[in-house]
Amino acid sequence: MSNEFWLGIGLSIPIGIGTGLAVAPIQKWIDNWSEASRQTKRERQKQEYMEVLFFLRRPELLASQLILRVLSLLGLLTIITFASLGEAVLPKELTGQVAFRIQSEFWKGFYLVVTLGGLVAGISIITRVIDNSITLYHRVVRFEKYAESISSDIRDLEIEALIKQKAEL
Repeated sequence: MSNEFWLGIGLSIPIGIGTGLAVAPIQKWIDNWSEASRQTKRERQKQEYMEVLFFLRRPELLASQLILRVLSLLGLLTIITFASLGEAVLPKELTGQVAFRIQSEFWKGFYLVVTLGGLVAGISIITRVIDNSITLYHRVVRFEKYAESISSDIRDLEIEALIKQKAEL
């Protein structure tokens, strides 16, 4: 028998034993992770459902909430605009003669990367807030359709019936 045969046997046996010992803990970790993920998703879904029920009971607060989100977005957009444009839009009277001047090419590039990164981060925050606001609005307006997508163990049918009665009055 050749050396390659013994080398193959010598490597395959420890690899097989190691794989056999490693699979059980990895499988257990995957099962625990998926169970935790399901539990987190269920809790988030319940929290969203309770928020929609709250706004169904108090629709005037939904309008206030959406207005506050728009105002906060305008403030954030203003801050992002001035931070990204910097000295380019400010007159010299405001910045003064000792204004920040970048001399090195490296620092100019660094400043550009940081500015663009802040701009991208700000745009992603604005997009997410707008998306969450629109989603909340549609869940409240089209509650019947939204409630069908919620599992029966999360739904509170008594509160839903009370809200329907109040809406009919």
